[in-house]
Amino acid sequence: MANRLIKYIQSTNSTTGLNVGKLVVGDSFPTTTSTAMFAVANDWSGNLFVADIESNCIYLITESGKISLFAGSPNQDGYVNGTGTDARFQNPKGIACDRSGNVYVADTGNNRIRKIDMNGRVTTIAGGFNAPGDIAVAPNGDIIVADTGNHAIYRVRAGGQTLLVAGSSGNAGNVAGDTGGVKIKGSAARFNSPSSVTVDNTGNIYVADTGNYQVKIIHPDGWVKIFAGSVAGNVNGVAASARFTSLLRVKANRSGCLYVIDAVATYNRVKKIDANGNVSTYGSLLKDELAFGIAVSPADKVFVVVATSSTPAYESSSSSSSQSGSSVSSASSEKSSVSSVSSVSSASSEISSVSSVSSASSNTPSSQSSVSSVSSASSEISSVSSVSSASSLSSKSQSSQSESSSVSPGVRE
Repeated sequence: MANRLIKYIQSTNSTTGLNVGKLVVGDSFPTTTSTAMFAVANDWSGNLFVADIESNCIYLITESGKISLFAGSPNQDGYVNGTGTDARFQNPKGIACDRSGNVYVADTGNNRIRKIDMNGRVTTIAGGFNAPGDIAVAPNGDIIVADTGNHAIYRVRAGGQTLLVAGSSGNAGNVAGDTGGVKIKGSAARFNSPSSVTVDNTGNIYVADTGNYQVKIIHPDGWVKIFAGSVAGNVNGVAASARFTSLLRVKANRSGCLYVIDAVATYNRVKKIDANGNVSTYGSLLKDELAFGIAVSPADKVFVVVATSSTPAYESSSSSSSQSGSSVSSASSEKSSVSSVSSVSSASSEISSVSSVSSASSNTPSSQSSVSSVSSASSEISSVSSVSSASSLSSKSQSSQSESSSVSPGVRE
């Protein structure tokens, strides 16, 4: 099987209404890469980044389809801070970008969150997690972490301060909503192997609570509720009537819609959840395609990394041709801005600046945390979503969220 990066194309057809097609923008990944790339994210210049769990590398893809190595050395795992190919990762499953051009990686096998600046320099900003599967950048620049093995959601602030947002470290369960009129918040909430997180432009955090077959929402005041899903299944519908099988990814766009990847047997599906919790199937996948990583750009373009065993034809209402033959170049430390391959409708408002999270540590610890196994309902738990945000959290929301958070337990390196 081989990896392809697909862009979903949206256009309006006078007969059928909204039509969703596909266009291949990157299909020449190195043969050493995994056939299950879980992490893809957009920066604010139109570039994409893919974290590969097999080669332990981060790849840069321009929207025209050119693929280059950005950080890490193919098939050289480990834990090393450095620039470009001098850096080492271990089974990275999550990736996100901030407005300043920094890339953040959930270095799952090393139980750490890493930062890659625009020059390809890799540093560590937080550690002590248990197989973190995903990260997202909040409107205020905080890094939100799905700590899969600890069944909890954390917030990493500038300087590396790590706070518990929701869940109880090491305690799986399914607790959300309210009890006797009292909102469930913070450590009172329970998740089961949360594999992915994303944040909308108002600061709501959405969690792919994989083991509970649900998408949960954490409001800015810390209140945890079920947003969609109930028990295991494959059913589209409204909120609690919808059913998921094994949620791998969740990603928010600027208008408040979510895109999720749900692994149904051997046929992964891309679904859309609107602001009211209505779940529907988005786009289409051929029978030989398996979707794993998903990203939504600041311009609301949807990208999916798929593994395919053949070379199918990808058709679109706006373009029937696919771009191929992109060569893989040597290590690159510069990210170039490129024009869009084809246009997709996007929000009209200007995107406000988001402060970047500074690195808390540029040195390499002498010891490496052990990798803990993660119990999960899916065969592979993973996550990532870059967060496209248009506004910062209000001071009131930040204050409320801070009050509902507590310093996370355990050692944070």
